[in-house]
Amino acid sequence: MKSVIIDSKGNIKISNEFIPQESQKFLIVKTKKAVISSGTETYIIKQFRRPFLQRIKEQLLSIEGRKAIKQFRKMNSIKNIILMALRTIHPSFNKFYRKYSIYAKFNPPSKPYAGKLGYSSSGIIVSHPEKWSKKFKHNQRVACAGQTHAEYIKVPINLTALIPEDVNFNEAAFTTIGCIALQSIRLAKIQLGDYVVISGVGLIGKNKLK
Repeated sequence: MKSVIIDSKGNIKISNEFIPQESQKFLIVKTKKAVISSGTETYIIKQFRRPFLQRIKEQLLSIEGRKAIKQFRKMNSIKNIILMALRTIHPSFNKFYRKYSIYAKFNPPSKPYAGKLGYSSSGIIVSHPEKWSKKFKHNQRVACAGQTHAEYIKVPINLTALIPEDVNFNEAAFTTIGCIALQSIRLAKIQLGDYVVISGVGLIGKNKLK
């Protein structure tokens, strides 16, 4: 299958990969439509294209970086400070963090984009765990969250939703975008009649306005 990836220099390429294999709590979905989230994905591409040392410096000087340094200084481990910074710069450093950092088991690296883009799409189910056969069927239409731009994607069951009959693939592909916008409104506890300011009217901001 084909998948969109970013190389170490920030160039976007098409990669030929194996179709994901079925496993428990995951669905294999054939992508029909995928949303390009221009703000998020452009930011990721720019991050990959920035000078490597500059990214390390900014990571160490960030609020999160300073907190990590303070934490690891208490543990008297400069090596782990460096490993913590490196693993946030590029996915390839995660393997070094897991191998050499004694604190990895207490603070495991979160899964990064791994040089890939995309997180909101729709498609049809081509494979599902047997125990979920009552809820999911072959060729059912689903909206998916958190997955990359690829012909086939492996989606956690809790990040999928069945598409109603009166909703097409184009509309369903925006489900994740809509959820992000709605979640921020819920967290802000906005009520009818409130005056609000939306800073940044990009893809998600426009969904909030609607």
